[in-house]
Amino acid sequence: MIVKWQSSIRVKLASIVFLTGVVLIAIIYWVYIPALEKSLREERTSTLSSVVHSAVSVMDYYERGIREARWRSDPDFPRSRREAKQKILDYLRHLEFAESKQIFILNIEGEAVLYPAFPHMEGRSLMEGRGDAEAEFPFEMILNAALKEEETLLEYDWVAKWSQETKETHWSYSELFYPWGWIVSANISAQDINDHIFNVGSKLLANLLMILLVGLILAYCFVVKLTNPITRLSRQVQNITEFLAAGASVNIDVHAKDEVGALASAFRKTVQRLSTVMSTLKNKQESLQTTMNSIGDGLVSVDLHGCIQLYNPVAAKLNGWTGQSVRNEKIDDVMVLHDLNDETQIGIIQFIELMQGEEGSITHEARLEPKEGESYIVLVTLSPILALDENNQGMVVVIRDITRRKQQEQRLAELNEALKQHKAELEERVEQRTVALSQSIDDLKETQQQLVATEKMASLGRLVAGVSHEINTPIGVGVTAISHMQEIFKQFHKACQEGRLSKSYLNSYLEDTEEGLKLVMTNLQRASSLVQSFKQVSVDQSVDNHRTFDIKEYVEEIVASLKPNLKKGCHTLAIHCPEGLTLYSNPGALAQIVTNLVMNSVLHGFDDRTGGEISISIFDDGGDIVLDYRDNGRGMPPTIAERIFDPFFTTKLGQGGSGLGMHIVYNLVNVTLEGQIHCESYEGVGTKFLIAIPRLEPEVVA
Repeated sequence: MIVKWQSSIRVKLASIVFLTGVVLIAIIYWVYIPALEKSLREERTSTLSSVVHSAVSVMDYYERGIREARWRSDPDFPRSRREAKQKILDYLRHLEFAESKQIFILNIEGEAVLYPAFPHMEGRSLMEGRGDAEAEFPFEMILNAALKEEETLLEYDWVAKWSQETKETHWSYSELFYPWGWIVSANISAQDINDHIFNVGSKLLANLLMILLVGLILAYCFVVKLTNPITRLSRQVQNITEFLAAGASVNIDVHAKDEVGALASAFRKTVQRLSTVMSTLKNKQESLQTTMNSIGDGLVSVDLHGCIQLYNPVAAKLNGWTGQSVRNEKIDDVMVLHDLNDETQIGIIQFIELMQGEEGSITHEARLEPKEGESYIVLVTLSPILALDENNQGMVVVIRDITRRKQQEQRLAELNEALKQHKAELEERVEQRTVALSQSIDDLKETQQQLVATEKMASLGRLVAGVSHEINTPIGVGVTAISHMQEIFKQFHKACQEGRLSKSYLNSYLEDTEEGLKLVMTNLQRASSLVQSFKQVSVDQSVDNHRTFDIKEYVEEIVASLKPNLKKGCHTLAIHCPEGLTLYSNPGALAQIVTNLVMNSVLHGFDDRTGGEISISIFDDGGDIVLDYRDNGRGMPPTIAERIFDPFFTTKLGQGGSGLGMHIVYNLVNVTLEGQIHCESYEGVGTKFLIAIPRLEPEVVA
């Protein structure tokens, strides 16, 4: 066996050295050859471009010299372009720069100007090939590429005429000399590169094979020297297990000072440690059993065949094993498990077979039937016992009693079912109350509409009351004046009958009559104006019609109807509006807005105060009519100002306030007039309302 092991390791080491050499040779060969090919290709193409650039540079030199008449100072310099061309052709015709390299010149018509390889083709078109030449060259491709770009490098396949399968790769570098219309081209075959690479590669391969042969010989000598001490060491350690089991000592007498000596020393220490480990292992087995006995769950350890190796008292109690030993018994024979769903028996051994080579655990709920007493509901967990090589050595079965938990889960399920029924009843009640609430909201909206209408009628009533108070004064004055005129008329009539008329009496009568008539006319005109204003405002408030009206006059008519409310508290109202400012809109809405704002200031802003001041400024803001309403009342805190437009919000609840006045103003501005309203108020300073009313064209509303 030692000889076999020795031969095996020597063969392996020699094989490793051989394969390493082969790999290195392959790497060197396949890395060096492509790099060499690339370098040679770049060198050859650089040579082509240098030759072509040199020729074109000479042409350019002659061309510029002819234009500058350089022949005057240099007699040998060509005097014409024709002489310069001939001189260039003579120079290039004898130019040889490599064995397989060719240079030729074409003109832009595709005719050969210079073709040293085939002189008889000069002056002939090369577009159809080279005629009687040995192969076909793509002159047309070279010509077209040079005409598109002044310098171009092409790669093409050279095709022999006698065989279409005989191809060679060629590179051609061309440059167009535009003044002469010449295309200077030089080409090279890839065959000379391949030949050079073949020669270099052959020499390299031969040298590498020689190096590999020498390396194999040296490697074999090294392997023989290395394996001799290892062979001696292997003879001494092959029976360590038997010696340790018999209690005998093992002596390793290899004392080399190299790695093998270190290995022998490590073996000696390992033998000592093995003896210690075997003693410790026995102690740990006893400790493991003690640990299993202290665990609250049942633990059973079985081998790969399903035979019980270890178990703790909890497992014995659950299965009814108390007072007997079940070690080495088949676990399926002494532990009876049934599935909770279909009551079929569950076999532990089948899970052991299924989990061969697998990691992880399997958990399953089952009913445990002990030999005596009531059954248990248990949670069984099967976990494989893995060795260091990750192969299964057996199975650990953990048994946890979950009978009480299952009873609690059942109770919880019953409670959840009762909760679902209660939830359904609540949803039904909520639906019924939602329907009732929806009906209440509809009733509330209807009531709100009625209250808004009532508020409008109340506003109109206040307007009627104010106008009535205003009309009462001029009509009373008129009645008094008529009564006075009737009295002086009776006196005049009596004087006429008694013949007591005089010129002075007649003049006095006429003056009193004229003064009375003026007084009656003035007061009747005032009453007529008030009635007309009331008529227009009341009609506008009761009918939602659009018309064009003078803003200043209309606001003055509205304010005139509100003067009785202002006079009670000695309040003043100033209107600032340019003359002739008109608006096409809903005047009734504007009247309602102004009325509600003034009444809000009187009732809430001034409250019990007297001498309040109200200012209404109206101006055109470039498309919108802006109404700036201000009073110097007591103002409002922010908590009230931000809710002033809410319906049914009032600070006079129970004192005559409905909470709809400013809500109506908000709706009239935003909905009826399609405008915007903004409120600013500061306690002790006053309140400001800024209203923007858009201008409308008559045809937009019609």
